[in-house]
Amino acid sequence: MAYMNSEAYLTNAANNIVHDIFEPAGYDINPATKAPLSEKLRVRCGYPLAHALRKDIKAIGMCMPSSASAGEFTEIFISPVLGKGSPMPGGDDPRVLLSTLTHEIGHAAVGYAAGHGPEFMKCMEAINLSMKGTDMRVAG
Repeated sequence: MAYMNSEAYLTNAANNIVHDIFEPAGYDINPATKAPLSEKLRVRCGYPLAHALRKDIKAIGMCMPSSASAGEFTEIFISPVLGKGSPMPGGDDPRVLLSTLTHEIGHAAVGYAAGHGPEFMKCMEAINLSMKGTDMRVAG
């Protein structure tokens, strides 16, 4: 399938991740909006807020709460440093991009306020994405 732009690719990937990974694990409702997870989710290619404001933070993805969106969408930003031709070591590996997207969808699935706390870690374990700090790896 050909995509017109990065956001079309990311949106399609996010929908597949929600339907194939999160829903079977029981994470199908966005707790903030009470809507199906895929209905109120927007994915954008852009610099995460933390990266834009502080040079010592190297965020490659960010999930913004629905309360920050006029349409009450949970907005996910994936850094343009990921993908083909990335200057970041390993950044051109599609698995890095997709695991980052999966991680950020996890924030939408458990609620923004959960941060990287126990509820978020339980979700990551349920979908077989292990974390050490903010470093992610597919378990097994």
